[in-house]
Amino acid sequence: MPQTQNDQWTITKTGAHLESWLEAFLVDRKAQNLAAGTLYFYTKKLALFIQFCQGQAISTVEHITPDSIRRYLFWLEETRHNPGGIHDCYRALKTFLLWYEDEAEPENWRNPIRRVRAPRLALEPLAPVLLEAVSRLLSTCEADFHGLRDRAIILT
Repeated sequence: MPQTQNDQWTITKTGAHLESWLEAFLVDRKAQNLAAGTLYFYTKKLALFIQFCQGQAISTVEHITPDSIRRYLFWLEETRHNPGGIHDCYRALKTFLLWYEDEAEPENWRNPIRRVRAPRLALEPLAPVLLEAVSRLLSTCEADFHGLRDRAIILT
C-alpha cells in the first residue's frame, strides 16, 4: 500500500494491483472518520467488483474500461442483485474511481466511470396509509406535551 506521495506515483506508473488501491481507498475513508456503516458499505460493494474483475483478468485500475463497468452491472443483474443493490454497487465504484483519479493523478488515463451512466431506479409510489391506521396511531397519543407533539407529527 502506498505510504507517501512518491510511492503513490511509483505504484501508478508500474500499474499497482486493483486490490492495493482499494485498500488505500478504504484507509482514506477510515482516515476521514466515516461511519462504520459507510465503511462496511464500501467494503462489501467493492468486494463484489473485485470478484467480477478476477473473473475478467482485470488486475489494475488502468485495465478498467467503460465496457468492463457495463459488463459488471450486467453481471450483478445475472447474479440476482436487485436494482437498488446494483445502483449501490455503481455508486461505490464511482466514488472509488473518482478518488483514484484525484489520488493517483495518472497520466494519459481517462476515468471510465465518466462514460457510464448510473443505472435507473424505478420509483414506485408508496401505498397510501389507510385512515383506520392513522386513527389508531392518533388514539395512542396522550394529552401531554409529547403526545401533542406526536399527534402533530402524525397529522403532518
